[in-house]
Amino acid sequence: MTRQSLSRFSLTIILALTVLLPAARSEAQSPHMRFDHLTVEDGLSHGTVFSIVQDRAGFLWFGTPAGLNRYDGYTITVYRSDPQNPASLSNDNAGNLFIDREGILWIGTWGGGLNRLDPATGQFTAYLHDPADPTSLSNDRVQTIFEDRQGNLWVGTAGGGLNKMDRENGTFTVYRHNPADPTSLSNDRIWRIVQAPDDTLWIATSEGLNHFNPQTETFTRYYHDPQNPNSPGHSLIRTLFLDRTGQLWIGTEAGLDRLDLQSETFTHYRHNPADPTSLNDNIINAIYEDRNGNLWIGTRRGGLSLFNRQTEAFTSFEHNPYISNSLSHNDVRWIMEDRSGVLWIGTRGGGVNRLIPTAQQFDFIGYTPNSTGDGLNNSEVRAIYQAPDGILWIGTKGGGLNRYQPVYSRFTYYTAQNAGLTSNDVYAILPAAGGRLWLGLSGGGLNLFDPQAGKVIAAYRHQPDNPNSLSSDDINSLHLDRQGYLWIGTKGGGLNRLDPQTGQFTRYQANLADPHSLGNNDVYGLYEDEAGYLWVCTYGGGLNRLDPQTGQFTRFTFDPNQPASLSNNDVYSIVPDPKDSRILWIGTGNGGLNRLDRTTGEFTRYGEAEGLPSPVVYGILPDRRGNLWLSTGKGLTRFSPSTGQFVTYDSSDGLERVIFVEGAYHQSQDGKLFFGGTNGLIHFLPDDIQDNTVPPPVVITRLTRPGQAAVHFTLADLQRPLVLSYRDDVLTFEFAALDYTNPAKNRYAYMLEGFDRDWVDAGNRRFATYTNLDPGEYTLRVKAANNSGVWNESGVSLKLVIQPPFWETWWFRLAVAGIGIAVGVGIYHLRMRSITAQQERLKRLVAERTAELTAANQSLRLLNERLQHELEIAHRIEQSLLPPSEPGWSHLDVVCFTESAREVGGDFYVYHPAVRTGTAGQQNCKFALAVGDASGKGMPAALLMAVSLASTKSVIEQVDTPVGVLAHLDSAIRPYTHTGLQNCALCYTEVSRCASQKDGWELRAVNAGCIPPLIRRRNGDIEWVDVKGLPLGLNLDVDFQYQEAQVTLQAGDMVILTSDGVVEAMSPERELFGFERLEQSVAGGPADTAAGMIQHLRQSLQAFTGGAEPHDDLTIVVLRVAENP
Repeated sequence: MTRQSLSRFSLTIILALTVLLPAARSEAQSPHMRFDHLTVEDGLSHGTVFSIVQDRAGFLWFGTPAGLNRYDGYTITVYRSDPQNPASLSNDNAGNLFIDREGILWIGTWGGGLNRLDPATGQFTAYLHDPADPTSLSNDRVQTIFEDRQGNLWVGTAGGGLNKMDRENGTFTVYRHNPADPTSLSNDRIWRIVQAPDDTLWIATSEGLNHFNPQTETFTRYYHDPQNPNSPGHSLIRTLFLDRTGQLWIGTEAGLDRLDLQSETFTHYRHNPADPTSLNDNIINAIYEDRNGNLWIGTRRGGLSLFNRQTEAFTSFEHNPYISNSLSHNDVRWIMEDRSGVLWIGTRGGGVNRLIPTAQQFDFIGYTPNSTGDGLNNSEVRAIYQAPDGILWIGTKGGGLNRYQPVYSRFTYYTAQNAGLTSNDVYAILPAAGGRLWLGLSGGGLNLFDPQAGKVIAAYRHQPDNPNSLSSDDINSLHLDRQGYLWIGTKGGGLNRLDPQTGQFTRYQANLADPHSLGNNDVYGLYEDEAGYLWVCTYGGGLNRLDPQTGQFTRFTFDPNQPASLSNNDVYSIVPDPKDSRILWIGTGNGGLNRLDRTTGEFTRYGEAEGLPSPVVYGILPDRRGNLWLSTGKGLTRFSPSTGQFVTYDSSDGLERVIFVEGAYHQSQDGKLFFGGTNGLIHFLPDDIQDNTVPPPVVITRLTRPGQAAVHFTLADLQRPLVLSYRDDVLTFEFAALDYTNPAKNRYAYMLEGFDRDWVDAGNRRFATYTNLDPGEYTLRVKAANNSGVWNESGVSLKLVIQPPFWETWWFRLAVAGIGIAVGVGIYHLRMRSITAQQERLKRLVAERTAELTAANQSLRLLNERLQHELEIAHRIEQSLLPPSEPGWSHLDVVCFTESAREVGGDFYVYHPAVRTGTAGQQNCKFALAVGDASGKGMPAALLMAVSLASTKSVIEQVDTPVGVLAHLDSAIRPYTHTGLQNCALCYTEVSRCASQKDGWELRAVNAGCIPPLIRRRNGDIEWVDVKGLPLGLNLDVDFQYQEAQVTLQAGDMVILTSDGVVEAMSPERELFGFERLEQSVAGGPADTAAGMIQHLRQSLQAFTGGAEPHDDLTIVVLRVAENP
């Protein structure tokens, strides 16, 4: 079905067409507007809404027979009468509402008099009729409320006449009907009050229209006179409205009247069943003029009417049970427009209707079953083209070619059955010479269609035996270049060029052996640039650029190692930038939107992280403002290249739920954009898509705490600090942006000053929760953006005070301090007497102790000097036990280094060349290297180190295998570790010639609780020798076997042995040097000498520890295999 647009700027045009083209209107569908509904299911207290107002904060208030309703765009709060609360609403039947110039909400009830709601306090004040008080309200059934420009509040009652309120003292002056006075009010039931430009009042009553002169306090009456056309159409006047031109509109029981106040002439508008442009019902309940001058009329049985002042024609909108977003009920009781331009309609029985003018900007063309001519004959749209004469040609999947005449809303269908199409799947449409059309078909090749004849006049198909024929019958895209050649993108057949003069096709296809061929044979979008290059979108082969002169392609594809490459190789669409032709925009199948700068060849990617709703971009069309419109896998998106901002439109914006497809997009000559999909197409003028530029009001609505009643905030609450207890450990604040255009797209950010360091982006979440706040003062700030992303940066704020527990209060601390001082003073006086008595005794003791301490200090000094001397001797002995730092082996470059953390430590190294005689009497040369760490510090560690060092040297000569060496060493040192408090960690290696490789060496390693060997290969690779074992001398009752690891070494390889003091070196921040830094340091060190590596590792440790003394012994041994051994 088609849906005509009724945006604010097009209403007049549509109504003009309905009058000027009555024949067309009879065939066209009725204009459709999208009405959103708010019903009892959404929280309304009643389905009848008599009046609607918006307060200063932005809340909407609905007057119903079952309570007063406040709406924030998301939730409804209901205010009802409570007999136990005198400050509550006086009566639940609260149908008439009014906001005065001070922001006070006045409520007229049916039986409970007049109520005043103070927005600052949330308290109601009732003004009731008192028969004993003539200055009280004349009747408790209030039907209308009005404030004049002089600040007088007028209250119209049902049966009590007209009341003027003195707001200073709460008294009323009453004007009633007096049969004996023709200048009195004509009837005591008042329906509506308005003020004319001359400050007089016009009053609608159940018996005539009244004109009140405040100066003389007299009424002039206007009754219906059947003999006088210049009288009201009926004496029961239900509503009044004074428009911006000074015309008084009168809603009566028998139609709509317009009174020219200058000439006092009446114009009557009546329902005429024979005229569809007449008023749709004669009982008028509501009249309203919106900000654009449109006059809306609510009727009792005919729904809503829109009046065109120029043509004096009405367009009607009624409830349709088959259309979910039609008007909810035909009895319309109230019409008003909020600050953001949303129209609200109250109905009797259908709740509230919301009409968003900006949601009427997208037009839709859909499928009509049985192909009756008023809709598409197939739902899936694959190609679109609008001719200069306005005719819209639509290619469908399965329905052939559809011709749509917008003026008459009529469709004509051309199929294989009636027009000679070679397939009913039309995937591409392109204008041809003479008003004809090229049709690209799926499964049918290429057709030339003549609209005048209504049939295909030429068909081109794939011929397997003819290389000059079309390469494939599945066509995705068409393009006519400047030379007159027709380019055809196919599915599976690559790219074709047709010479219309000869009828010959030239094929361009993918060739794996040719990097200058087409990247893939599935071709979609085509674009010819100003230089004549043809840009080709392929599925799987990236973006291709064809030089027609050479026939060679340049490919632009995805490179995972190059972020400036194309994001995905499935490419659907391409367009030049509207403002800079050097920039191309590319839509991909799973890589979002790409921007190609042709001067640099670099791509910039835009995906979901940047705001794109889906990584799939089917079509791209520019508008006249420089924006790009994208059909994506998740709706329609507008992209601004200048700001990088995406705005996505969906059903809440009036957009039909079209599932878009590739190839189905088109821009007409007048700038209208078309996008098609599996269930029809949408079209619109981008200039008609109006952003909501009004920043939304923001309110904090309530606070919830577990186990406690919710706190609803009034304006006064927001002006003073909210005091909470430290026991309120979970606080949830709810807030709302009072913009009703599209509340689902309103966004929020909040910050609790004193807790949050920055704004928290809440998205569309409308609450903020804080737990366990420390006692103190805070300020909660909330800001919001409307559906177009316009932020109210000022937002709203609320001060919070979290009270501390009593023991943290100043007075408690002061009291405790005072008590402490008093107790301290008392204790002081008691102690002073005791101290005085002891002082004399202490004087005697001091003299005695001084002599004793002097003698003791002298003894300690001598003992310490002796101990230091012994430690120095032990250190020299320990150092003398260690071999020189460089053994001087000709075959191997070995350098050793050790540093004790104290005067005497437990680390040691040992090396020894050993010559053993093999079984054949041949002498084998091996080189042994070991690094050890005797546990403990000082003299015990030194003793264990000396034993371990001497034992290692002697065992190397006697034992054939590294495993055997550890076993003998374990037995040798156990007598020295029998207490179980000491042990010795040792990493033992042997290096010998490799029998299997002429220039190779073999490393054999065993490990007893030490750091395993680390190898740096000549090529820079780092690897650990995986060998583990328990420390020596543990005296455990377990049968543990040490394991040996063997590694082959080549010239230039290095072996690094270290004690645990290296990896456990500590930075000033108490961070360990660790294995990873050891690997990095070895990898970054010099590879040419062992001494250079030792120096590099020492410097790395010094830099890491900040030059501090080591807290553990350090030992490093580096072996490097010489290049020419």
